[in-house]
Amino acid sequence: MSTEQSGGIRMQRGRSAVSLSDLMTAELLRPGQELSFRGSETARATVTKSGGLLIDGTEYKSPSTAAKAVNGGVATNGWLAWYGVEGDVRVSLDNLRTQFTEQRSV
Repeated sequence: MSTEQSGGIRMQRGRSAVSLSDLMTAELLRPGQELSFRGSETARATVTKSGGLLIDGTEYKSPSTAAKAVNGGVATNGWLAWYGVEGDVRVSLDNLRTQFTEQRSV
């Protein structure tokens, strides 16, 4: 798998070097925060202290495996599919990851 630099953070093509734990450390996410799945009124995940997503009692280690679980087994980019709500604004995990990488490159 090839790698490239992005905002000072080493990225593997197809995989992010940024984790949910990184976003929590940067205070962009918090344990217990509820995330919604795009296109669904009912699919929800809770951010765990260990940096996973909890859905119906099962903890998933990555946003994409959690997205696949709620999307009928179809591979889905969880960074784009999961979002939090702050006030009236929906913010995807991908946007939070971008904020994180921009903060790190300053």
